[in-house]
Amino acid sequence: MGRGRPRRPRQVSRAIWQRAAAVVVLLAVAAVVLWVAARREGSQEPVGAAETPAAMVGEVAGRLGLESGRVDAEKVDDASGAWWDVRVHVPPGFDDRRLLLDLQAAAHNQGGRLDPLSVTEGGGYGRGALSGSLGGQHLRVLVVGDVPQPRAPLRRVMRPAEKALLAIVLDDAGNSPTDGETVAALPREVAVAVLPNAPFCQQVAMELSRQGREVLLHLPMEPLPNGGVGPGEGAITVGLGQEEVRRRVAAALAAVPGARGVNNHMGSRATADAETMDAVMAALAGTGLYFLDSRTTAASLAQEAARRAGVASLRRDVFLDVVAEEPAVRRSLAEAVDHALAHGHAVAIGHVHPATVSVLLAELGGLLARVELVPPSRLAR
Repeated sequence: MGRGRPRRPRQVSRAIWQRAAAVVVLLAVAAVVLWVAARREGSQEPVGAAETPAAMVGEVAGRLGLESGRVDAEKVDDASGAWWDVRVHVPPGFDDRRLLLDLQAAAHNQGGRLDPLSVTEGGGYGRGALSGSLGGQHLRVLVVGDVPQPRAPLRRVMRPAEKALLAIVLDDAGNSPTDGETVAALPREVAVAVLPNAPFCQQVAMELSRQGREVLLHLPMEPLPNGGVGPGEGAITVGLGQEEVRRRVAAALAAVPGARGVNNHMGSRATADAETMDAVMAALAGTGLYFLDSRTTAASLAQEAARRAGVASLRRDVFLDVVAEEPAVRRSLAEAVDHALAHGHAVAIGHVHPATVSVLLAELGGLLARVELVPPSRLAR
């Protein structure tokens, strides 16, 4: 016992060091494990976002107060490959810019990317668009200012020998002297709307008439404020007196010779104002012209005003190129055909844009086995 006492402090010290070393090793191992786990977690995208990019759009829209019924998503397979087509239907006064920014941020946080696209109906129907990828899947988001409409089931409303009727109108002609040449190869049933304040409006209108094509006056009207380019000179704006509206309509018709009908350019504010629309229809009453409501806003009162004034009218069912890219146009054209088959008729509006014309040239021949292409005057009532 006496000889072992001097060694006890060393044994105690050695035991303490051994235990401390073990603790250090355990802490080091735990740190390594946590570091590896963090690396794995940071390098992996959330499974839900990778599998369904549309779910991310719905989640962001929901955080901003939009109910799920306002988000319409579909996975599309076409010649360009597979991609998600998501439309968010926003109510009047909704902060769509906040939605677009939040969607871009959410995609970035999940390892994807969404970039802004230009829209052709800004300030009215088309409020904004994004395109990119998420989780390795292509995604396009279109924010539109209208009410979501459930797809009608296909039903026959015609006699067996009849086909559904489809009218197509291409807007914004007259800015280039070659607009007539651009559409010359399209079936002549495809109508064209000419802007009266465009530099080549008369020249293009006369060329379209020589083709035997139906011409519309694309009447500029006041849009909702959107910070973009306005409707231009001679537009119909809210607050004009009836005589001034009549004068502006007459001047616009003189600039587009041979017009058979009229449709609104922009106009998401003007077409929602009853007094303004009554004045426009009073100017058209008795002329034999029809009015095609482009429906740049779901609040449009144009057709009600037309009925009161005894003016034949019809309305747009589908926009072909709110995003002027071929996959989007192709998808919208298929939607227009489905609408015609479901209801017996449909009106699609696009623009004199290379992507739109290219898709129509490629697709219309095959579609004529399913629908009959007609000028819009055939559908005006």
